[in-house]
Amino acid sequence: MVEEQVVKEIITDKMIDAGKQLTEALDDNPEITVSASLWLYFPENNTWSLIIASPQMHKLGPRRVYEIVLSALLTISAKFPFLSLSDIRVVSSDDPLIELLRLVAPTGEEVAGFRFKRNTIKGYYIEDSYIYRVN
Repeated sequence: MVEEQVVKEIITDKMIDAGKQLTEALDDNPEITVSASLWLYFPENNTWSLIIASPQMHKLGPRRVYEIVLSALLTISAKFPFLSLSDIRVVSSDDPLIELLRLVAPTGEEVAGFRFKRNTIKGYYIEDSYIYRVN
């Protein structure tokens, strides 16, 4: 009998630095507010995504918010060429996951940095994440 084993993709220090710097670059843009920023691991496809939550999703629409994120991404791309827009998911501040994280891992306005893994919040299981901000 052959046993299949999946090796989990790890979050690297460069990914952590890139997420922090992108969050800070977005903070410099007066057109957008970042209410949450975190790397989230998706075990079903063994990938990490940088989640950016903003209340402007409803007002500006996803297209404009992604344009703002892309603009910020270009400011850090020389240092982090591996990070692309396809690695980033933009959601509204009232996204169910963000609301759950706000209950258990609020950070306030600052850009924090901590691991949050193997936790269940109201039935939602988070395998792994690295949180910069949830407010």
